[in-house]
Amino acid sequence: MKKENSWIKNHGFSLVEVMVAAGLLGVIALGGMRIVDFQTERTRDTSKNFQADNIMYDMMFALRDRDSCFETFKNKITTNSSIDKILRKDINGGLTELFKVNDKYGSIGTGGIGQVTIKEMKLGQVINKPVGSNLHFTNLFVTFEKKGGGSNKDTEATRLLPVKFIVDGTGVKLLRCVSENSNNLEDLCNALGGILDFSDNDLCKSINVKTFTAANSATMGGTIPARPYSLKAEGAVDVRGKMTFDYVGRAPGVGPVTFDGGQINNVTKIFVKGSASANEVSATKYNHVSDQKEKKNIKVLSEIEANRILSLRGVSFNWKDSGEKSLGLVAQEVQKYYPELVDQTGSGLTVQYANLIAPMLEVIKRQAKQIKENEFELQKIERKLASPKKKGDKK
Repeated sequence: MKKENSWIKNHGFSLVEVMVAAGLLGVIALGGMRIVDFQTERTRDTSKNFQADNIMYDMMFALRDRDSCFETFKNKITTNSSIDKILRKDINGGLTELFKVNDKYGSIGTGGIGQVTIKEMKLGQVINKPVGSNLHFTNLFVTFEKKGGGSNKDTEATRLLPVKFIVDGTGVKLLRCVSENSNNLEDLCNALGGILDFSDNDLCKSINVKTFTAANSATMGGTIPARPYSLKAEGAVDVRGKMTFDYVGRAPGVGPVTFDGGQINNVTKIFVKGSASANEVSATKYNHVSDQKEKKNIKVLSEIEANRILSLRGVSFNWKDSGEKSLGLVAQEVQKYYPELVDQTGSGLTVQYANLIAPMLEVIKRQAKQIKENEFELQKIERKLASPKKKGDKK
């Protein structure tokens, strides 16, 4: 054994041994190269997918703007319509080509390895839902050509983006366009039991409200913050139960509830604790709260207080807004004699006409008493004149 090892040391490896060793090294090197190539290709493929996903995200973000969405699809809203570019409407009103068919995006290394090309953009099937409505649903299919390198062939991948169209009565003219991001508003409307009408300024209609508070929440021990929210209903609002409108935090004369050109139909009663303003109110019966238990310091008007009503003028006039002719009093004149019957509402004055019945009643009662006394005196005079004269009476 010692002799054999000594020979190898003096004369080296045999040719066969060298060839075997070289073959093993080649296999190892080839395997290493394949591993590196595989990792490189995976990196490139990941980059290409990232580029495609980035483009789809940017498209979705751009089409969230309804003006940009409208400009992109305004003449192409039918099934299989080809879209050649995605447009973005700028703040100044101009249009920018955000993405375009056959344009290349992204790059790794040389030769464009890792680039993606938008090969095609077209609409899928356009569905009218519900049938007969002006709301159409579809998907924008975007096909990417992912460029390879070396022996790798180009591959394709398709992404989709949901889109909704609001069209006119003919079904061929686009009125408005919204991307899938409108689902947030739609989900909120659905949660309230309503129907979101995209064709009517995104109004949420037919809401079924069980418990709804249109206000910010306050922390324990904190103050009630400002209330910027409002509930607007186009159509009927049916309330079964109690409905309270809080006046807290509002400036004098600014009410929390406004009914413009509509009407309130109630089957029981409406109780307003505070003030309410209306251009016209029609009722078969109008009740004032007048219970003695709600009042204090009750006393009959003095003759001076009652007679102040005689200083008021009954006037005819025309309303400036409508031109309609009417009769009444002038609030500033009433304020001079009965300031407690005049209120400030918004930028004008109002008069509690019904409460003027108190001085009127006292004046009428005093006049009635005076008339009765005058009648009594007149009767005395008439009896005296009618009685026969006796002899000796002086002429």
